[in-house]
Amino acid sequence: MAIQDPAEIVSVFERVLSAPEFRRPVRLGFLEWFASSPLGRGIAWLWERFLDLLELVFPSLTTSQERTVSVVAFVVLSALVILLIWRRVSRSGWIGEERRGAGGSHGSAPVSSSGWARWARERAAAGDLRGASTGVYQAVILHLDSQGAVRFHEWKTPGDYADEVADSESLGRPFRVFLSRFVEIAFGPGRPTVESWQRLEAGARGLGCPL
Repeated sequence: MAIQDPAEIVSVFERVLSAPEFRRPVRLGFLEWFASSPLGRGIAWLWERFLDLLELVFPSLTTSQERTVSVVAFVVLSALVILLIWRRVSRSGWIGEERRGAGGSHGSAPVSSSGWARWARERAAAGDLRGASTGVYQAVILHLDSQGAVRFHEWKTPGDYADEVADSESLGRPFRVFLSRFVEIAFGPGRPTVESWQRLEAGARGLGCPL
């Protein structure tokens, strides 16, 4: 039996171990990972289009001027993004505080119907009928949720709840009437009146919601 040349054996092992399945994965840094991600490629594509547009609109710009304009545009866009994020976070925080003040907790769990009713009365007493109408709406929805007539979720629209009670003889039409009165006050072009507020209260009580 012939003995193979050790150099030939080493050469065979080197070829086998150089196959892709035997290679150690390369760890990418954050910038390399981001640049290779779909988001990074999308941003790079948009930035290239911006530079093409800049060259088209201002063909006489020098390289240094083009870089200056690019940096300024990047700073402005970054500031706008930060501003939008800040406003969204601030808005979410305000909503959370408002709901806690109405007797509920921040999150997806339903808040207290009685808490929203109390909040609505306080707003109405302060003269803010438009804002108070949202409290009445929340109180009604959470009351119906407690009765098992609807299932409360923050992402649902008035139309979603109307669909849930559409087949109910006792709730279908009264709820649609209540919604029309709520929309009139909350989103109507005119200033809410005491009469429209009283009709909204009557509609809520007609659905069994104590105010």
